[in-house]
This record gives sequence, structure tokens and C-alpha cells, in this order.
Amino acid sequence: MKKIILGLLVIFSTTTLAGCTTNSTQTTASSTKETTAISSSQEKQVTVNVILTVAGEEKKSETLTANEGANLLDTLKSNFTIEETDGFITSIDGDAQDEAAGKYWLFTINDEMSQVGAAEVILKEGDTIHFTLDKI
Repeated sequence: MKKIILGLLVIFSTTTLAGCTTNSTQTTASSTKETTAISSSQEKQVTVNVILTVAGEEKKSETLTANEGANLLDTLKSNFTIEETDGFITSIDGDAQDEAAGKYWLFTINDEMSQVGAAEVILKEGDTIHFTLDKI
């Protein structure tokens, strides 16, 4: 009789522990998904200023928000109508460069001429990017 009771006790204990383990795993997986979703929605943002000047006249000045680590070209594409060729911006909001007239889009970041293309510029909080379409 002791063996039967001991056997039932072992089966009952094993079943109870297995049930608890499964619930714990499901709860952990659920919590992980919720934490990931919250983290994604709270991704750090940076704010930058973009100024467009065409033929010496300021045409537009906007404050843009982007995810930290975003590059300038992708951020511009999200906020302006951009045309590009091989990573070089050829038109912004309909204002196109004119190779025959020697007019090209150039840009500065915090008053310094960029040494790389817009796709390579990683935005930082407070950056001021000034695009100028003018004769070189």
C-alpha cells in the first residue's frame, strides 16, 4: 500500500511541477515580447534643423525628428521629395541641380562643408544641415 501511495505522490508531484514550468515559460516569453515592443516604441529620437537655400534665397527651414543612428539621406526622403543618382542628391522638392549651368546641391553640417555624402552622415541631436543649390 505504501508503494502505491508513494507512486501516486511521485506522479502527482511530477505533473504539478511540469504544469508550473510550462506556465512560467509562457509567462516569460510573453513578458519578453511586451518588453521588446515597449523598447521599440521608445527608441531614442534626435532633432535636427534642415535649411534649404536656392539661388541665395532661403526656401525652407524645418525641424525634423529621426531615430538615433538614422542617416541624413533616409531622413530627407521621409520628409522631402528627393531625387538622387548614385547617392548624390540631384533634386529636393522639385529644385533640381543643373549641370549645364554649373548648379549643384551642396550641404554643410553645423557650418562645416560635408566631406561625405548624405547617406553616410549619421544625424546627431541638434545638428543644423544647410543645403544650398547654387552655381559652383
